[in-house]
Amino acid sequence: TGKTTVSDLLTQIRPKTVPIELDSRCAGRITRRPSQATRDHLSDLNIVLGDTILEDCAALAINWIDRGCDVVIPGLLHKNGFEKFKTYIKMRLAGRQVEYYCFQLKPPLEITLQNRGARILDEDEKEFITDIYGWLYEPSYGIVIDNQDQTPNQTVDFIENYIREGNPEARS
Repeated sequence: TGKTTVSDLLTQIRPKTVPIELDSRCAGRITRRPSQATRDHLSDLNIVLGDTILEDCAALAINWIDRGCDVVIPGLLHKNGFEKFKTYIKMRLAGRQVEYYCFQLKPPLEITLQNRGARILDEDEKEFITDIYGWLYEPSYGIVIDNQDQTPNQTVDFIENYIREGNPEARS
């Protein structure tokens, strides 16, 4: 869908912007299951791995915000995960106000199954994309962008114009 490419471009044109890759942080939870021993250990501690990753990501985002930076977080989040993430951000902000914007890049499934430049999708990745596409994007949240007919730069221009207009999803 172009999440990493678009976030990289945003960090190049927006001064003091730090990318935090949620995809990489969630790789164990989303693309590969942790071992049974790890799952048992987390269960014994009453820890939900996905929630822990979201909480850690929120803490990292706030650390960069406290350093005077904007943060871009490309990643795969269902609406429930996004709501939990916002809760963690609010807890860490301790009453401070921060504007945030949420954009979902959502081209049709057929587009997401195509090879991307030098990145060739293997059959496991295609199966993974097909499996998650439905539940990940329903229900939609934030600003949904069908970027199938856009270059990454056009998607960045859309996002930049939206932010410039000053319509954050919310102020926490």
